Amino acid sequence: MVLFSSIMKNLFLVLFLTSSSLRNVLSIPTLVAYPNGEPVCEDKDIDDLIFTLQATGAVPVTYSFSDTSGDFTSYVTLDATTGALTLKRKFDAEIKGYFGSITFYATDSSGTTPPQSGSVLIKDANDNKPFIENQPLTPETYENPWNNEILLNIEGSDADSGAAGAVVWLIEGSNRFSINNTQSPNTFIVQNDMLDYEESPVVTFALNLSDAGKGDCGPNVTFSTQTTVVVTVLDGPDEAPFFTGSPYDVSVEENAPRGQSVTNVTAQDRDYGLNWKMDYSIIDDVENMFKIDKESGEITVAGDLDRESSTQGIIRFKVKAEEVVPTEWQSKYGYLDIFPLTDEAEVTVTIKDINDNSPTFYELADSTDTASKVKKTNFETSIYENTANLVSVPGLPIYIQDADEGSNAELSISISGDFADIFEVEPATARGEVIPTIRVQNSSALDYEAVKSYTIFLTATENATPEKNSATATVTINLEDINDMTPVFEENTMNASVAENSDTGTFVTTVTAVDEDTGVYGEVAYSIISSGNDFKIDPSSGNITVNGDLNRKKAISYFITIEARDGGGRFATASLQVDITDVNDNSPSFQRSSYSETVRENEASFSNPASIYATDDDEQDTKNSEIQFSIIDGDYKDNFTIVTIPATNPTEGEIKLKSPFDFESLDPSLLTCSLGSADIKLTVMAKDQGTPSLNSTIDVTITIENVNDNAPAFNQSSYTASVKEGSTPGTEVVKVFATDGDACNNDITYSISSDLPVEFLSAFSIETINSGSFGLLTVSFIFVSFND
Repeated sequence: MVLFSSIMKNLFLVLFLTSSSLRNVLSIPTLVAYPNGEPVCEDKDIDDLIFTLQATGAVPVTYSFSDTSGDFTSYVTLDATTGALTLKRKFDAEIKGYFGSITFYATDSSGTTPPQSGSVLIKDANDNKPFIENQPLTPETYENPWNNEILLNIEGSDADSGAAGAVVWLIEGSNRFSINNTQSPNTFIVQNDMLDYEESPVVTFALNLSDAGKGDCGPNVTFSTQTTVVVTVLDGPDEAPFFTGSPYDVSVEENAPRGQSVTNVTAQDRDYGLNWKMDYSIIDDVENMFKIDKESGEITVAGDLDRESSTQGIIRFKVKAEEVVPTEWQSKYGYLDIFPLTDEAEVTVTIKDINDNSPTFYELADSTDTASKVKKTNFETSIYENTANLVSVPGLPIYIQDADEGSNAELSISISGDFADIFEVEPATARGEVIPTIRVQNSSALDYEAVKSYTIFLTATENATPEKNSATATVTINLEDINDMTPVFEENTMNASVAENSDTGTFVTTVTAVDEDTGVYGEVAYSIISSGNDFKIDPSSGNITVNGDLNRKKAISYFITIEARDGGGRFATASLQVDITDVNDNSPSFQRSSYSETVRENEASFSNPASIYATDDDEQDTKNSEIQFSIIDGDYKDNFTIVTIPATNPTEGEIKLKSPFDFESLDPSLLTCSLGSADIKLTVMAKDQGTPSLNSTIDVTITIENVNDNAPAFNQSSYTASVKEGSTPGTEVVKVFATDGDACNNDITYSISSDLPVEFLSAFSIETINSGSFGLLTVSFIFVSFND
């Protein structure tokens, strides 16, 4: 049955093939599909299918075409078998948009079809960017308000056709300009905002030209081209001029002749691109003393200059600079009504002095107001005898003035007469005016019992002029009798010392002063006049005692000023320095509340120095602050030592090991196996070397880290056991025992290994019991005997 079916299928195939061949012999092929005005988009890529030729006829059919111009042949490839026309060179509608005179053929075993004339129409896609003509675009325009409305004519184009070739203009990055017709290829840019040359002489913006996007075919994409428009802004006369040297400060002698130059003022146009000329004028009333040249700006003397008649010899006035507007600007832009622009500047003229005044003496009714002056050349006052040196003589409201200025008024002031060496005048020099002070220079010469009145002569002399003009006043100084003996200390500078923390009333020292006067004027009372209440003095004896809390932390020395005053009020002072000697009243202080360090067992030293630090607030570099460390208590304290490192601040003590630790030999109560460590507590003492010695202690924790340095060991080197054939799983074979010398890392796990066959080993299993107390070897499955 299978054989018969196969024979029938083969027979049917033979009959079918024979029938087809017979039909192809009877008819030639016919082209039923070929491009005849077929539109093709120019955006097709290389190897893209543009058309498939189809024909009726015997299989196989062979396709071909001819192209009299040869153009189409250069763009496409024809698959003769399938009839597929594919692209081998991209179309460009802008170069060639139509291919005609193409003849297509189809051939099979019976012959060739009649030739069929065809053509291909290339449709335009948006594949060209717009183009901006006449680049670069660099227009010029005046700044507002002199600029033109139309800034620039612009032209653009796009090689595409239809909507893809339509262009649109756009300005980006500036709102100062606009385009009058954005959709015209030829248009112009107009200015719609103010331009300022001084703000920026160059303005740039981006000009964008875009197409409308969609072509006759292809994707809807938009292309654009951008260029930068660089606008040069030309300067216009919108900025006022400015005086380059304003304000002007000049000088001229008061006797200067008319026409003498005083100074030149110069103004400059801020519109640097124009730089117009200036007209100069004086706009203040200066009493016809000065005039200015209209073109050059030179200021000259025009009248009589008298320094004393002007306010402190200074004249101030204003000058004006006005732009000279060129004729062409007036005729072209006169309607703007902004011309001319001006600027003003102040000129200060100092009238220089000549020496036409001599020094003059005055008495002041008010010693602080020179306006209360009255001319006077005789003065009288009084002082106490023995007035101290450098003390000013009171009651002499003398005022000296020279109305000139500068070097013409520089004065030397001096004292002359029989008693000139007893007094001095301050200052010895002055300029213009001075209120002099007469001071005692030789106090010892002021003795009422010897001379009761002194007359001196005070002279003021010009010291920088050829004329050396001068004036002299007579000064009479009368003496008044006083208590003229002052207490005298045995020493003006004294030293003493007392221990800190001394009780109130502790004696410190005694000071003594003597007054050679008699009676009440010779009686001396002592007092402490410096601030503070830490000490007190007996007014009669001069004994100084402690009156406060003396602590070197507060002060190591006290500086006391002691006054000795007699019954007449004369007094003297002396200085006493009291040094506070140190008492060992401070215990050493650790820098931390506790310390801790770590070391591994079997190691001979700490990985980092095990240091502790302490300070002592007693006087440094003394026994009271010298610290020594020691280990006074703790677990295994004899296994440690501590070294005090000298000359450190704070004082450093370094703990060291005498020998390595064996973790297994430590007291088990110190061990923390969960952490694998043991903590050893030490007590360290810091002790100063003062008398009596003071100390402090601190806890130090030394952590010993365990090292797994012992391997497990069986309690015997071998075990022998037997098991019956047929034993069930779980049957005990033998117990094995092992121990580990480590204190913490001592959990034991048992396992089986052997060189025996795996089927033998798999018959047994071993279980670790009680964290390794022993291993239990049992049967894994029903045991049968093994052959050798």
